[in-house]
Amino acid sequence: MAAQTQRRNLVRQWAQAVMDRDGKARAIRFDTLEKICKALDCQPGDILAYEKEG
Repeated sequence: MAAQTQRRNLVRQWAQAVMDRDGKARAIRFDTLEKICKALDCQPGDILAYEKEG
């Protein structure tokens, strides 16, 4: 249970760090993305998606 809470907190902190006030991603460092993927045992495509603006 503690590991799940730790993962949830990591994702929450990451989201707050990379999102601007409009809810759009600003930037993310590859080493940060790597840490997130290791903690969640996933691939970047599992947590990121590309959406066209406009």
